[in-house]
Amino acid sequence: MIKMKDSKGTKVSFRKWQKKGYSVFNSLKATIRIGVLAPAYTMLLMPMALFSQPDTVTISKNVDIDEVIIGARKRASIYSELTRAVMVVTKDELRAAPVNTLNDLLEHLAGVDVRQRGGHNVQADLSVRGGTFDQVLVLLNGINISDPQTGHHNLNVPIDLESIDRIEILRGPGSRVYGPGAFSGAINIVTTPSNSPSVATNLAMGQYGLIKTQTLGNIGNKNAKGLIAFSTAQSDGYTKNTDFENTNLFAHGQIKVHKSNITLQAGYQEKAFGAQAFYTPRFPEQFEETSTLLVSQALEIPYNKFTIHQKIYYRTHSDRFELFRNEAPAWYAGHNYHASEVWGASIDGSLHNSHGIVRMGVDFRSESIMSNRLGDLLTTPIIVPSTDSVYFTRGKSRQWVNTYFDLSLYFNPFALSAGAMLTIGPNNNEFFSFGSDASVLITEWLSGFGSINSTFRLPTFTDLYYTGPTNMGNPNLKPEYATTLEAGLKTREKAFFGNLSAFYRKGSNIIDWVRYPNETIWTTQNYTNLNTFGFEAISGWKSVNIKSFLQSLSLAHSYNHSSKESNNLLSYYVMDYLKHKTSLIANHLLFSKLQIGWSAVWQQRAGTYTEYPTNIEKRYEPFLAFNTTLKWHEKNFTVWIDAQNVGNTKYADIGNIPQPKRWISVGTKIFIN
Repeated sequence: MIKMKDSKGTKVSFRKWQKKGYSVFNSLKATIRIGVLAPAYTMLLMPMALFSQPDTVTISKNVDIDEVIIGARKRASIYSELTRAVMVVTKDELRAAPVNTLNDLLEHLAGVDVRQRGGHNVQADLSVRGGTFDQVLVLLNGINISDPQTGHHNLNVPIDLESIDRIEILRGPGSRVYGPGAFSGAINIVTTPSNSPSVATNLAMGQYGLIKTQTLGNIGNKNAKGLIAFSTAQSDGYTKNTDFENTNLFAHGQIKVHKSNITLQAGYQEKAFGAQAFYTPRFPEQFEETSTLLVSQALEIPYNKFTIHQKIYYRTHSDRFELFRNEAPAWYAGHNYHASEVWGASIDGSLHNSHGIVRMGVDFRSESIMSNRLGDLLTTPIIVPSTDSVYFTRGKSRQWVNTYFDLSLYFNPFALSAGAMLTIGPNNNEFFSFGSDASVLITEWLSGFGSINSTFRLPTFTDLYYTGPTNMGNPNLKPEYATTLEAGLKTREKAFFGNLSAFYRKGSNIIDWVRYPNETIWTTQNYTNLNTFGFEAISGWKSVNIKSFLQSLSLAHSYNHSSKESNNLLSYYVMDYLKHKTSLIANHLLFSKLQIGWSAVWQQRAGTYTEYPTNIEKRYEPFLAFNTTLKWHEKNFTVWIDAQNVGNTKYADIGNIPQPKRWISVGTKIFIN
């Protein structure tokens, strides 16, 4: 390896390149000339993905490349890949997976729990490592789009699977980087406009009156490029009161001015769906309609070894919930109307050299809600838009400021990262998050990592204020806290990769909806200390021969066990965690243009639910579900047939809400570059 300097910065030259991945370059702040790629660097710096190897190039024979300059994509932006259990699912893996929605994809990932209330992204609760759905931060291109009303809305993301370039999942706490909310994990959904103009149109039809359409376009060049996507989905429903209509519109643009980069994004989503027994089985014929609008701007200004990052964003979300979709009893006071508004801004600077990066910055976030159910009484009621006689009578707002510092050091074979964040929250309360991560290269193909991190979460507005026929919030709730220890091993050898990690999370003041066995009303309390132990084992293989029958194979298992220190209260969410999950995924090339992918997912959930109408407390039954997709590829179009839950498995992610049985759909994709 030879290092050289010129007016454009440091260049690193390698003299040979033979069947090696190059995602090492994601973490180097330099232009790369490829020659020999040291195995030590590939083991230390390459991210671990569930399905296959990210940033991998297949070569049919050994090739010597003399001073070819390439540009590799950046490393995962969600967190350090060196020292934490960060999973990166790449674009190719997204397209090959035997799924057709974002929620179904996440359901296959180790350590991730997706509790769906309906198919095709209608609504789902996302959690990581045995946490609750309120304890995961959701980001879109690095922008925090989590909902302050309730985590039930966190996956109201205005894009489809076809629009996504990659997904980054942090399994474990991230409060010292992202502040309140990244309690048990974080997920970053990334889109990337293409330099080349292109248009793609997708049409799908299936059982239960399913019709889905999408149009995706890219336009631009190396200095300015943009992506715009529009999609619709509708169905009559797989059972009574499960019909839905969804619409997404999303735009993402990137502009390069000299050395600076400007990023703009905007998205809008509308959903309307039958919510059969979504929140209580006592009154099953529920209905819900939501809308989401978000816009953001980001700026990156590099100057020598110093880089400034600036972001500003705005998100608004409205929710109309009808406990009775059709005929309502006389005592019913009317539908629930909520409108939340979030905006924020951040600025940070990072200084980097060959041995590490120093980063510090400040972040501001404001959250507010207007509602006829949530918050304090308003002095003057405000009429609900699109209604004539319904008023927002309650509201609440809160703000906080995060100040953070992070240091990463690289001394082969060691990497170390440490940082802290001070959060000044509502009523000037102060919260402190800290953490340290480390990794070491043990051999050319094996590295180890470990970490300790503290985290906290503020209660949602639903936790604080919601009151209904079977629920009562608690405005006196305090934040919940946890400290997490983690250790693991990563390996990568040619086409094989593996990841084994274990963690222990000690939580205090955990927030949950609880009740005594002889009561009917669920209330929110900081009721327990909750300790969780778990591990993930991930392995995978990807063929280097593009003509082989077996193209890729992955096997993953995750385990969680929680123990609480409390009385005999029944838990609605905290103790209903996913105890075991095993996923097996394979992709085959049947002929030159015909591919088939299939998956098997086995789940066993801890906890119980109250069966309706018997009121008997029942345990969740384990289940095994199969999915498969068959695709025929031509130059400018693809035809496919997809079958979810092939075996008609009867199961429920949430008690009293049965999930769809077999759901078959067919479709075509036409694309022009």
